Amino acid sequence: YNNASDYVEKIGFGAGVYRFWFESKRVNLIAGVSYNNYSMFKKYGTVSSDPPAEYLSDIRYRLHNLSFPVAVRFNVGKSVKFFTELGIFLNYNFYESKKGTKDFKLVKHTSAPADLFFDTGGTAGIGLKIPLKKNGLIIKTYYHQSIWKTGVINLSFGYQLL
Repeated sequence: YNNASDYVEKIGFGAGVYRFWFESKRVNLIAGVSYNNYSMFKKYGTVSSDPPAEYLSDIRYRLHNLSFPVAVRFNVGKSVKFFTELGIFLNYNFYESKKGTKDFKLVKHTSAPADLFFDTGGTAGIGLKIPLKKNGLIIKTYYHQSIWKTGVINLSFGYQLL
């Protein structure tokens, strides 16, 4: 997804597990792992793979990755906590698929990612932690900016179990 700006209808989903340290303090350390599935659409373009570059229309591109973020969270508030996060991430991009149309026929390419198996960069986010008995509801939006690829904005809903 190097040229993600050429794509429209960018959407995806993910699921993850995160660990918090120093949770009772104003500053927390957070580390986790999440699976992400991104989907993008482009009306026209070329697909480079095997067979070599093909010009297609109605291209649907999917990327599957594992993300390993580490961040520092800064909390404000007593009961409902507003927070900001700043950190780094490492992505392992393990599968991609591209589907498009050529001469009114569906063409599909699946492979390990052609560009980079790994990418890294910075992450920043803001959110709320709302207490629910012993646990909490977490709502946040964050931005991953890769060193090599286009950034991704995510909206996340979570439930703190422990």
